[in-house]
Amino acid sequence: MKGISARLIRPVFRHQSGFRQRSVVRQQLGAALLLGMMALPAAALSPEIEADRLVLATRTYLDQGNVSRAAQSLEKMEQLKTELPAEYFFYKGQVAWHGKESAAARSALEEYVQRAGREGEYYQKALVLLTEIEEFSAETGTPVSAGEANIQWQRQGVHSDEYVERLRKLYLKDQAKDALVEHINSLLATKPFRPSRLVTPEQREGLRYSVSLGGQGVLLVQETRYDNAGNAQVNLERREVFGIDPYVRFGCDQQRRACWIYDPQDQHREWLVLGDDQQVAEDLSKAVTKLLLTLQNPA
Repeated sequence: MKGISARLIRPVFRHQSGFRQRSVVRQQLGAALLLGMMALPAAALSPEIEADRLVLATRTYLDQGNVSRAAQSLEKMEQLKTELPAEYFFYKGQVAWHGKESAAARSALEEYVQRAGREGEYYQKALVLLTEIEEFSAETGTPVSAGEANIQWQRQGVHSDEYVERLRKLYLKDQAKDALVEHINSLLATKPFRPSRLVTPEQREGLRYSVSLGGQGVLLVQETRYDNAGNAQVNLERREVFGIDPYVRFGCDQQRRACWIYDPQDQHREWLVLGDDQQVAEDLSKAVTKLLLTLQNPA
C-alpha cells in the first residue's frame, strides 16, 4: 500500500511543480508587459493629454517637496506643441519662487490669475504668493530704471557665479549656458507681447520668442508673429555673439503695454518684445547679458 500511495502522489507533486513554474512565467511576462507600457514614449499620448499628465506629475512632486522633479516636468510641458494649461503657470511660479527668482515667479503667477480668473482652483493661493513676492521685492529694493541698468548690473554681480549657480540648480543643467537659455525662454514664455487687453486660452496674437544655441559663439532667436487672423509667421535669426557689446539694455512703455530688450548690435532697435513688466524685462536683460558674456568667454 505504501508503494502504491507513493506512485499515486508523485505525479501530483510533478503537476503542482509545473503549475508553479507556469505561474512564475506568467508573473514574469506580466512584469515585462508593465515595464513595456511604462517605457512607452510620451508621443503615444496626444499633446493635450500629455500636458494634463505632466500637470498632475508636477503637483505630486511639489506636494512631496521634490522641486527638481517638478521643474523637469514643467520643462517637458514647455516642449509640447500645445497651449499650456493655466495650472502650468501657477506651478511655474511656485518653482521659480522656490529659487527666489521673484520676477519670473511674479510673471508666471500673474499669467495664471489672468487665465484662470477668480474661479481658478489656485486663485487665492496665487494672490498670497504674489503678496509674498511683493514684500520680498520691497525688502530687497525696487528695480532699477532702464538707463541705469548697465551700471547696476556690475553691482548686482552679473559677473559672479552665484547668479548662474542658482539657475543651474533651478533648471537642473550642468552647463551655465544651458541654464541661461532655459531661464530666458521661461521669461519669454510667461510674458509674451499681446496687443489686446483681453486674454483667452486659445489666443494667437502678438509676438513670441525663444532662443537656442547654434554652435560655438552663435545664438539663434526664433520669432513667431501672429497676424489678425491668428496665422503664424516664423522667422529664425542667427546672431554671431563675438564683437558685440554684451551689456544689453531694456525699456518699457505702459501705453503700448510692452517692454523690450534692445539689440546689442543696435542700441536703438527693439530686439525682443514682451508684455509690460519691468521686473521681467530687467531679469531678461540680465540673463541675456550673462549668456552673451558666457558665449564670448567659453571656459
